[in-house]
Amino acid sequence: MTTKTPPRRRPIDLLRSTCLPQSTSLLLSTCLLLGTSLLLAGLLAACQPRGDSPAAAPAAASAGAAASASAASAPGVPLATQLNQRADAMLVAHRQMIVLMAGERSLPAAERRAAGAVGQLLFHDLQQRSEALLDAVTRAAEANQIAALETLLDRIEGEPGWFDADRLAFQDFLIRWQPQAAASQSLGVLKLARRIGDDLAALSEIEKAYDRELKDIFGRFAKRGIELKREKWSDYLAKLQALYSREQILKDYGTILPYTQAPGQKAGAGDADGREIYGSSLPPKTVVLTFDDGPHGRYTDEILEILARYQAPAIFFQLGSNLGSTDAEGKARPGALSAVAKRVLQA
Repeated sequence: MTTKTPPRRRPIDLLRSTCLPQSTSLLLSTCLLLGTSLLLAGLLAACQPRGDSPAAAPAAASAGAAASASAASAPGVPLATQLNQRADAMLVAHRQMIVLMAGERSLPAAERRAAGAVGQLLFHDLQQRSEALLDAVTRAAEANQIAALETLLDRIEGEPGWFDADRLAFQDFLIRWQPQAAASQSLGVLKLARRIGDDLAALSEIEKAYDRELKDIFGRFAKRGIELKREKWSDYLAKLQALYSREQILKDYGTILPYTQAPGQKAGAGDADGREIYGSSLPPKTVVLTFDDGPHGRYTDEILEILARYQAPAIFFQLGSNLGSTDAEGKARPGALSAVAKRVLQA
C-alpha cells in the first residue's frame, strides 16, 4: 500500500490560503518581495571580489558617511570638524537618493516599489541630518560658531569636488538657519546672515535650472498638503484690506513716521534740503541717533545694516578728510572711503 505525500506549499501559497483580507495579503506579499530583493542584493554584494570594484563604492560611501556622523557627535571634536563631517554625510544621502530615484518610473513594478521604500528612508535620513546640523550650530558658542560656519560656507560655495546640484543638499539647512542669524545682535553673525542670503539666491538659481529633474526625484517625498488655488493677488489684497487698514496697524504699534523736512517746505526729488532734519519739526520725546567723524571703512556698513533691519533713521556726520582731498587745481579727488559715503546716502 502506497501513501501519497501531499505537495509542499510555498510560503506565498500559505499566505494566499489564509483567511486574511485581500489588502492585508497584498501588503504581506509586497513585504516578502521587498525583503527578498534586499536579501539578494546583500548576497550579491558579498559575492563581489574585494578591492576597488564599482559595486563596493556606494557601500563604502554609506559606511564612511555613517562613521563620519558618529564621529561628529563624539565629545571633544572641534565644531568645524563636526560640521564638515555632518555635511559629508548629508551629501552622501543626497547623492544616493538621486541615483536611486533617477528614472524610477521606468523600472518594473517590484523594483519601483523597493526603490520608493528605500527612497523614503533616505529622504527622512537627509532631513534628520539637516536637523542635526542645525542643532549643532545653534548649540555652539558664538566664538566657535562663526569660524566653523565660515569654513562650512566656504565648502558649500566652492568645494572643488562638488557639483552645483550637490550644493542643494544644504539648501534646507541654510533656509532654516538664516532667520536665526538675521535676528542675532552680533555683527559677526549678521555678516554670516547676509552671506547666507547671497548663497540662497544662488541655490535658487541652481534649483530653477534642475526644476524638472528635482521634482521627479524629490517631489513625491516633499508634497505639501495645501492645494494651490492661484487666486488673484488683487482679490486677496481686497479681502485683507476689508479686515485691516494701514493707518490702524501703524497706530496699534505706536509708530510715528519720521519727519525729514522743515515745516512748509516741499522738497523736490533729488533736493538735498529734503533730507535735512530740523529740531522744531520733530515730535516730542524724539530720540535722534547720530554717528560722528565718518565714514569708517568697517563700522559704517555694519551700522547701516543694523539700522536697515530695524528700519531706524539716523544722522551721519562725515569728515571731509575721510572723503578725499583736492589737487593743486582745486579739483576733488575722492578717497577710498567715498564709496562708503555714497552707500550712506543711498540707505
